[in-house]
Amino acid sequence: MSDQLIHFNSEKVPEIPSLSHAVQVGNLVFVSGQVGIPLGKTTAPTDPVEEINNVLDSLEAVLEAAGASRRSVIRTTCYLSQLEYVELFNEIYNERFQQPRPARTTVQAQLIGGLRFEIDAVALMEE
Repeated sequence: MSDQLIHFNSEKVPEIPSLSHAVQVGNLVFVSGQVGIPLGKTTAPTDPVEEINNVLDSLEAVLEAAGASRRSVIRTTCYLSQLEYVELFNEIYNERFQQPRPARTTVQAQLIGGLRFEIDAVALMEE
């Protein structure tokens, strides 16, 4: 089975030794949870708008490294540390994901390191 899996990491996203940024099996790409810590930094920005945009930028960078794109995302799971951010999150998310949008689940979660947002995704490989 391991010979059917292709692992991807993006040079535009901080490396995390305990995971691959994405794994491809067949024509599906499974993207690990992406957070708002930019490359070269150790913490997320204090501005929630900047953090959300960083999360989405990281997601796009990983998708690109795996040969997919935002247009090929079929499902996302969005984690918010506080539900008070849901309107702001939706506003920015909806700017990035045009209609028809991917299937999505949004949950409140306690995120590590004071992070407020995280997104994982499943996408189709682009041909």
